[in-house]
Amino acid sequence: MKYTPFITTWLFYLFLITVPVWLMYASLIHIILAYISFWFISDFVNSAFLHKWASHRVWNPPRWVQCVLSFAGVVFLLGTPITWSAWHRTHHKHSDTDKDPHSPDHKGWLYCTFRHRYHEANFKLATDKMRDKYFAWLTKNELYIVILSHTVLFSVFGAMWYLTLIAVPTALAILFTNLFVNVISHLNGKVSNIPWAWPFVFADAWHKDHHYKPNQFNGNLDISGNIIKALKWT
Repeated sequence: MKYTPFITTWLFYLFLITVPVWLMYASLIHIILAYISFWFISDFVNSAFLHKWASHRVWNPPRWVQCVLSFAGVVFLLGTPITWSAWHRTHHKHSDTDKDPHSPDHKGWLYCTFRHRYHEANFKLATDKMRDKYFAWLTKNELYIVILSHTVLFSVFGAMWYLTLIAVPTALAILFTNLFVNVISHLNGKVSNIPWAWPFVFADAWHKDHHYKPNQFNGNLDISGNIIKALKWT
């Protein structure tokens, strides 16, 4: 749907704007739970599922996990297994060239950080995900799902808990992933590891290692990877 990038992008901006206001009223428990939610969105849904499973098939989750986390990816404004794998596989195929959909040297860091839903992608690279009827349904109806789910979540949680568990961690997960992984890890036409960014992007801080070995988890500091291994979903 053509309005999906526009609505999801502006929701991301709106959520970012609320972060300073939320901090003014947040208690310690709000901050702790927001960080836990942020970890789940950033490290489990975005990195482990959409990145390592949808794009690289590193692990093999049960079908119900695929369905739940795919839906979560839509709610958290990250995209679907189809869109995410198309973006990321295009990035790997053309990394740090003018065909890379989020190369900071060719697209600019502002575009890479704040316009992620407009990144160009070759959807032919995601045909394996496009064959899945559920993923296709999510992609077709993404905008409706976003609007309905956030309306329901806001109504159920109320403003403060909606910001704490949904809006703030979603905004920060997108911001930090785009800024640290897509931009800082790819400056000057080369890919680098940035271990100091672990609290913000977790295992994806070792982005250079990922480019060399994209079909595996990133070591002992990969929290989600270790959970997946413990569950024997590899």
